[in-house]
Formats: sequence, C-alpha cells, structure tokens
Amino acid sequence: MYDQIKTEENNPKKGNIIKLLKLIGIVVGAIVVIVLLVLLFNMIGKNSSSKPKEDKNSPASNVEETLSIESPRIVTTYNYVTYGRDNANNKDYFLTNRKVTLDNFDNAEKIFYATQFLNTDNFLDTGKTQDGKKIYAVSIDEFEQALKKFFGKVIPYHREGSYRIILPFSKDGGNMVNLVYDENLKSYKSTFDTAEANKNKIKTAYTKLTKAKKKGNTLVLTERVVYTSQQPSGSNVIINVYSDYAKTRLIESKTVAANSINDSTINIDDYMDKDKANTIEYRFHIDNKNYYFESSTIKN
Repeated sequence: MYDQIKTEENNPKKGNIIKLLKLIGIVVGAIVVIVLLVLLFNMIGKNSSSKPKEDKNSPASNVEETLSIESPRIVTTYNYVTYGRDNANNKDYFLTNRKVTLDNFDNAEKIFYATQFLNTDNFLDTGKTQDGKKIYAVSIDEFEQALKKFFGKVIPYHREGSYRIILPFSKDGGNMVNLVYDENLKSYKSTFDTAEANKNKIKTAYTKLTKAKKKGNTLVLTERVVYTSQQPSGSNVIINVYSDYAKTRLIESKTVAANSINDSTINIDDYMDKDKANTIEYRFHIDNKNYYFESSTIKN
C-alpha cells in the first residue's frame, strides 16, 4: 500500500489522469440524469395533451352553447326556412307538416327552397322571347349548387315540371319566375312576371324565433307559432287564434273592425305562454361553418 501511494506521488501525471476520468464520469452521469428527466417530462406532457379538450368553438364539441338569435349567421339560417312566408307564395310547408326530413321533402318544395340561393347572374339571356318576354336559362349545374346550399348535398329530385315562384329579387321588372325544365338545354327555361301583392292583412300564421343552440355538429333553432282563421261579420272581422295548424285548439277569438286591421292586430308576443303558442324545432347540420337543413318538428 505504501509502495502504491508512493508510486502515485512519484508519478503525478498518472494521478491527474485518474482525477480527470473521475470528473468525466461525474459529468456524464449528470448528463444522463438530465436527459432522463427531459424524456420523463416529455412523456408526461404528451399523455396530458393527448386528452381532448372541450372547445365550445369547435363544431365537434359536445358542449351546448346558447347563441344570440340576433347574430347575422342565425338570422340568415332562420331565413332559410321562413323563405316565402310573407309574400304571395304564402309558403307554410314547415308550419303545417309535423315532421319534415330530407327523406320526405316534397319535390316542389325542394325546387322552391333552392331558388332562394339563385340571383340575377344565374339567369342567362337565351336571346329568345316568349309572348314578348325574354327567355332566360338557369343551368342544371348552377341549380344543383343552389340545392346543395340548403340541403348540403344534391338530394334526389325530379327536374321535370313547371314552377311559378316569387323570388327575393326582380329581373326585367318582374319578381315571379316561371321555371320549366328543358332537357335539350340541360337548364330551367325562365320568364318573369310581376306577382300580385299579398292583400291579406291577417297572416295565416304568426311566428317568432326564440332560441338558438349549438351542440356538436348540430344547430337547433326554436320557433313559436300561432295560427289564424278569419271570417267577415258585417263591418267587422272575427279572428280566431289557434295553437295548432289543424285549428282544433282555440286560444282566442276576437272581433275587430275591418278598417282597423293592421300589423299589430295579432301579436305573437301575446301568446307566448307554454299552453298557447306551439313550438317548432329546426335542426341544421354544421359542416365547415356552413349550416344545412336536416329536419323540422312541430312539438305539439
């Protein structure tokens, strides 16, 4: 032992090498420990991040969110189903059918609700006339694009037939289009007339959007509705207000002077109690921030 210590003292170079190797060993060990700690923290981070977080702004989220019924997106979507109600079209398809889905949508209604997505640019001048009116054409490709905007896909429908529909715009001074499918042109031939104004001062139904909720890929709009009938009685009019479209559940009967009827004669807000105005729910499928009709249900 004494000889070994003495040897190291006599050979300082060898002692320095041993000390250096020990130092290197300590440094390498520390590095290994740090690397292992980093790997461990990364594994923990990946495990925690792999758990999906609920994001109410994500369409796939299952968190129910109440939306403002006054937001432009909701107003536009609600207009999809109220299209044509307040003019001479007097369209009440969703108000009188208890359950409407893509499978039981009437063919004429498919055509009708698609036309709301057409504009004047879709009607191309054919250079021909009929009874002094210009003939326009809407290509089948553009018409089916309009169908997609409402339904999300081109659902089965019959192209043949003729349709008279009041549009939200005018062309050649007319706002009623006459659509007739032409197989040779692969288009709907179109002429325009002027529709008569709706002269009924009392609507057949009064509606109001009351709620909008989004959950996952579904938007649900809630609408309240009452239905009316009227009959003359001398200089007066008897107005009956019902909670159902079959007009079997009378809410109120009121007699008013015929010359005093105006927009406020019937106000839906007067019938918002639970046992009065009926409820309709509209469901829309959300796909990449686009809302497509899915179904409507009259609740009572």
